[in-house]
Amino acid sequence: MKEGVLGFIKGTGKGVLGLVFKPTGGLIDFTSATLLAVQRTTQVGELNLMQLRIARYIGNDKVIRPFSLTVASGYAVFIDYNNGELYGKEEYIGHVDLSDDPIKIFIATDKQVMILKKNTFFDKWSCEWSMEMKEVVDKPFLSSSTGAERAVLFPRMEHQGGVFGFGGKKSVKTNFSLNIPDEIKAKKIVALSLQSYSTFAIKL
Repeated sequence: MKEGVLGFIKGTGKGVLGLVFKPTGGLIDFTSATLLAVQRTTQVGELNLMQLRIARYIGNDKVIRPFSLTVASGYAVFIDYNNGELYGKEEYIGHVDLSDDPIKIFIATDKQVMILKKNTFFDKWSCEWSMEMKEVVDKPFLSSSTGAERAVLFPRMEHQGGVFGFGGKKSVKTNFSLNIPDEIKAKKIVALSLQSYSTFAIKL
């Protein structure tokens, strides 16, 4: 009788363990097989993973901020320009979209400000204008002119010679004028230019 009870308990235990562990083992086998299948597919290059959005911009302070498509788009151009010429050498500050046809943007870094133009046929960016902050001797500002005459002014020293070579050379403070008729865009450019100017001055 005692052996019969023990046999019943052993049999029941094996049955319960079988119900618990058999499906689990099957799930592990299925998962392993799936991972192997994905691995094989990846190895033969049949699995194409597409990046759903452009890379997030993370500044030199390494602070991860909420994703901004506007900031990320400008940063992507900054990286792409001239096969990464600026990346690692200058710090991206910000940009302003200037026009869609042709595609032009204003970009500010910790060393310069520039206007880039896109060649849509070759999918390349070229520099249409730039101003290095080492040339700027005072804070950039917005002109008092309005409409088509509105401009962002960059104070700089200009070397001028005497008449017919006489009188020697002298340095005169002048304002380089960057014509930006759109008031909102002009104000954004002034703000970015001031940030570029201040950042460059701090690093001197």
